[in-house]
Amino acid sequence: MLFETLAIIALITPISATSAWVLRNDVEKIWQTILLYVGPIIDAWFVWLFLDWLEMGFFSTWGCTISAGIISSMLLQPIFSPRRLVVFRLSWQQVRRRPRQAALMMAGLLVASSIITSSLVVGDSLDATLSKEVEAVYGDTDILIFQKDRRTGFSFDLDINLTSAFGSALIESKIADEWSHGIDTTATLSRSDGLALPSAAWYAYDGWQGVAINQVASDELKISKGDVLEISWFSYSDDAELVRTSENLTITSVISMDGKGSMSGTKSPALFTSLELSQQLQSKQWKVNMMRVSLVDDSSASQSITEIESTLDGLIDYESAGFEINTDQDSISISNSNGLGRLEASFMESWDGNKTRLIGQGSSMEVLQIPLVQIEQDGKVMSLPDDRIDEIMATEEGDWYISGGAVSYQKERGGSSHGWEVPNGGLIRDVTLLNDSLLVAHSEGLVEVPADRDGDLVHHIKGEEVMVAALFEQDLPDLPSTVFSMDYLEISGEDWLAVSHITGKEVYRYSGSEWLETTLIGEWLHFDDEVMAGSPTTGWTTISGLQSPTWPAVRGGLLLDNNSIYSFDGEVNYLSDFDPVCDERVFSYDGEVICSTSFGAVIDSGGLSPRLPLTVDIGGFGVMPQLLLATDGPLSPAQGDVLISSRLSLLDSSENVLFNGLIPWAYGDNSPITLEIEGNMSSIDAPGLDELESIIIGFVNLSDGEILAASAEGERSILVVNGGNQSEILLWLDSISGVDSMNLKTIAAKEEALATAEEGAGALSAMFLVFGAFTIGAGLLLVLTIVMMLAESRRTDEAIMRAIGLKRSDMRSLALMEGMMTSAGASILGGIFGLVLAWIVSLAFSSVFASAGADGIAYSFSIESMLIGMSAGFIIAMATLWGTAFWTSRLNIVQALRGLSPMRKRGIPWWLFLLLIVFIGTGLLAGLSILTFDSSSPMRFALWHIMASCLIVGITPLFTFILPHLRGWSIRNTGRNTMAAIGLSLAFWALTPDSWVPVDSGIKPDEITFAVLGIVQVFAGVLILTGIAPRFASWVISKSFLAKRIGPVAKVSLAYPASAPLRTAVIMGMFSLTVFSVIVLAGYSVQ
Repeated sequence: MLFETLAIIALITPISATSAWVLRNDVEKIWQTILLYVGPIIDAWFVWLFLDWLEMGFFSTWGCTISAGIISSMLLQPIFSPRRLVVFRLSWQQVRRRPRQAALMMAGLLVASSIITSSLVVGDSLDATLSKEVEAVYGDTDILIFQKDRRTGFSFDLDINLTSAFGSALIESKIADEWSHGIDTTATLSRSDGLALPSAAWYAYDGWQGVAINQVASDELKISKGDVLEISWFSYSDDAELVRTSENLTITSVISMDGKGSMSGTKSPALFTSLELSQQLQSKQWKVNMMRVSLVDDSSASQSITEIESTLDGLIDYESAGFEINTDQDSISISNSNGLGRLEASFMESWDGNKTRLIGQGSSMEVLQIPLVQIEQDGKVMSLPDDRIDEIMATEEGDWYISGGAVSYQKERGGSSHGWEVPNGGLIRDVTLLNDSLLVAHSEGLVEVPADRDGDLVHHIKGEEVMVAALFEQDLPDLPSTVFSMDYLEISGEDWLAVSHITGKEVYRYSGSEWLETTLIGEWLHFDDEVMAGSPTTGWTTISGLQSPTWPAVRGGLLLDNNSIYSFDGEVNYLSDFDPVCDERVFSYDGEVICSTSFGAVIDSGGLSPRLPLTVDIGGFGVMPQLLLATDGPLSPAQGDVLISSRLSLLDSSENVLFNGLIPWAYGDNSPITLEIEGNMSSIDAPGLDELESIIIGFVNLSDGEILAASAEGERSILVVNGGNQSEILLWLDSISGVDSMNLKTIAAKEEALATAEEGAGALSAMFLVFGAFTIGAGLLLVLTIVMMLAESRRTDEAIMRAIGLKRSDMRSLALMEGMMTSAGASILGGIFGLVLAWIVSLAFSSVFASAGADGIAYSFSIESMLIGMSAGFIIAMATLWGTAFWTSRLNIVQALRGLSPMRKRGIPWWLFLLLIVFIGTGLLAGLSILTFDSSSPMRFALWHIMASCLIVGITPLFTFILPHLRGWSIRNTGRNTMAAIGLSLAFWALTPDSWVPVDSGIKPDEITFAVLGIVQVFAGVLILTGIAPRFASWVISKSFLAKRIGPVAKVSLAYPASAPLRTAVIMGMFSLTVFSVIVLAGYSVQ
């Protein structure tokens, strides 16, 4: 309260102290002077205290406090000062005797309060609408508790026993009064005829029964109780593959959009089932993914989170937190099954602080697993579909690799690669090479795989097994039920088919309209001048009967003998020798040898280059990506080096190798890391390394590993402890397991949603205030116009009052008291009119939203918004009247009584220096304020233009007004010249590019900048027209043929605005701002 009291004293003192000082000689007692100073402060303090007790907001409280201080200061003066009493009576008589002038004044003054009130009430209405939606979605739910899987972004499943323990503990600790747990997901809802909702919320919670949909889903799908509904949903398999599943359910009820029915929103479809059914369908027995908590009354959700998490920490053990423990005699390994399977840096820091106590005389080793997506040295190494290749097809553009269940294609023998895998673990039956694709027959259909990575798959047959990779329409020959393989060949429009089955191997030729069995025997077909058939053990035989030597044969018409490759076309032709690393199963030769190996394939182009699959199948662990390991033990090489396994031993150790990590690549980082081959893993004498070499392809330093794995510094995959105190380690794991280690999210969902709704409503109010600023400015200019006109009409009356003894301060007081009476009434009426205006705006918004299928804005207002509008309007009005009162009080009695125009003085008025100081100071302050905002803030645009505009207004008069007065030059047109110069400068400044603004690239100006620049441009246009237009029009008329016809009339008509440029500028500015605001709002509404 002390701070607020000091703030009130600081705000009201300038007002009350001024009146007390001016009237110090007009009051009889010294205490009256003191009361004139203290009284407004006390009144303002009581108003603040009352509004603070009512818990009003900041702006309404302080706006009313300042307004109360102004009114109190004005009303105390006539009580103690006879002179001010006369002034008060005169001002009251002015209002009563001239009601039209008072009404006109109030009309101009109520604009500000009505615009501000309506803008705030529109925000109140939107806030009420959004809050209603939030209440419908969350109901009694205050807290959501769930676990996120960092790999997929899906809600991670929680054990139902653990969430039950959570709920019971929260009830016992009297944090919550209700809780529930269940499964939240999304599903596609569809009818049998295909009408579907592609995305609908699916809720299943404990205690619910049956299958229900809400009214929105019922209306959109046109289904009701008893109808059959097909639901489809996606989930991740154990191999992290996205799987789509469907099921037909019978609807048992349709529920209204109240309570449970609006959990997904009042306009959104939703499905509701029992928890048991959802668990069964989604294979999540004894699992849930969401927990909803209702707090006890009067509890703040955000403030309760810490207490909730503390309670949950006491219930979470290491198994619940996702830690996996494997023991083998005195060894124990610790890993984490959540997310990316990493032990976080905080975990490792805790381990470092406790390991001396936990391992005693034992030892520990930290391991980081690094999945790879590519290895490159003179070509990309990881390009195979599997480590066992069944066929290699070389083309001029690239190479096809075929395995038992997948194919891959590598461009230009060392470039990028892509692949395709038979769905559902199916097998490839046959392949045929086409011009720019590979035709694959498999257990699920017939598909054409393009050589272009961006090309689309073409499914010729889908959903049934196809044995031959061919597009013919004839049936296959009669075959045994058990067929091992088929090989298809098409030569000059003639189809050939080799079949290997349980009783033999035959070759068929399709002739005419039937299949004919030939004399050839074999399981492969090849054409080289003539068709031939071959088998691994019998060699090749041509259709003409020529037989190759009985050397081992491979596909492609090739023979093998003593590590050499031969081709057969009726004669044996030597091609090349091959390296012993080839396993002599699969070869391809086109000038270079490509062969299969025990680990994948090798390309021999003068030097050996290995090819590896992207993944390896590790028994008991499933399919895993190729891995590097990094440790803190003796196996770790120096930074920048790599120890490679035997699978990479064919790489050139004298050249560097490029490695791409899988996780950085998945997040868009394709930059490889360059490592130097230090040696082979086989050179390390360590127990168990032989088994490890079949799983990983090398060791790297931990620093390099953290880059390749995109892990935080200190993150690890596995912690291995030998000879430690296992029971103490398990107790330590329990002690550090909690909400953070489990990645459990505790969200004050309802409170955050309400805060977001309030923020959105505030943004809408701010938008209306920004656009309303033009209208407010036009209203203030209207007030200035009215004051000037009234001052002109009252010049004689005011001169008489000055002649009978009133001072300039009394004349200012007369204007302010009259303005206070009209402003107070205008502010109250403006607040009421603002409510009506906001209601009209709400109706307009409701019609717009209704046309888009959404609910309209529910009209609502608060007393606080009215108080802000009325007090802000009153303060703006009084500030305007106070400024104009200084101008109207500068009245020359003799000139006013005789009806003469004010004479121009060569002296420079003091108020001009004050204005120049204010504008220059404001410009410099705005410029310095730019540095306080972030470089990405759009507020920098507004401050930049405010700075430039204020400096232009403050500096230009120094050259166009002050300098001519000081140097004795002609001062006849200095005022108009100054206005024109300022207007032209501001107009040119408005045309400057936004690239000058010190703001980050890509940041665009916002509504505030638009308002500032719009007002500046209108102000510039008004000044240009006021300063130049009358003289330019007179000059044009005097020089043209119109001089005789309208010259005298034009000069007389232009004489009045030219003689009173300030008044002309105010009137033009009023109309300009009004038209500008109407056009802007019209354009905004069209958008």
